[in-house]
Formats: sequence, structure tokens, C-alpha cells
Amino acid sequence: MVTTDEWRRNLRRSPRLKTDFELQIRYNIHGEQVLIAGYARNISGEGMGALIPANLEVDQMIEMQFTLPHSDRQLNLRGVIRAYDDSVYGIEFLDVAPATRRVLRAFALR
Repeated sequence: MVTTDEWRRNLRRSPRLKTDFELQIRYNIHGEQVLIAGYARNISGEGMGALIPANLEVDQMIEMQFTLPHSDRQLNLRGVIRAYDDSVYGIEFLDVAPATRRVLRAFALR
């Protein structure tokens, strides 16, 4: 039986697609910008789960650059860390242009 808390944790605003592609993450630490590589593990129109080899905080702002598989369009997005579980960070996309949101949602529905 699934508990209410487990059920709530599994709620999503939109479907997620399991995936595996590289992305670049930029964030500030102690006033310095850091650029590192990470790997997307799942993606939706609203966010992604990503393996990021860094110690990021929940509510920390980041910037991401990536190209979706089978695309030649580089996406530059801002996001906020919402969760961390088993070395994968949950990231909510912020201020996404409507056209970009449509691209992300269409990709996640594959």
C-alpha cells in the first residue's frame, strides 16, 4: 500500500521522460561562478532530474545549457534546486519562454 506522503511525492505536473544526455550547469558559490558538467536523467516541461557532481542546496539557483537528443537547438534555462535524492537533483525550470516550454513538453511525451 502506498502512503499519502509517498503518493504526494510521486505527483507530477506533467509527464517525465527518462533520458540520458549531458548538460552544463553554472552556479555561484562564495561569489564565484562555477561551470560543471551534469547528466539529465529525466525531463518534463516543468523540470528535470539531473546527476550533478556538486554539493548544491535546495532553493539554489542555477543556469543550464543543453541540447535535447535529436535536436540542434541549444537551450539555455534558469532553474532552482527543489530536491535531492540518491545523487540526483530535482530542478524546476524558471522563466521559460512559451515556445521553449512547448519543445520541452513535446520531447517529454515521446
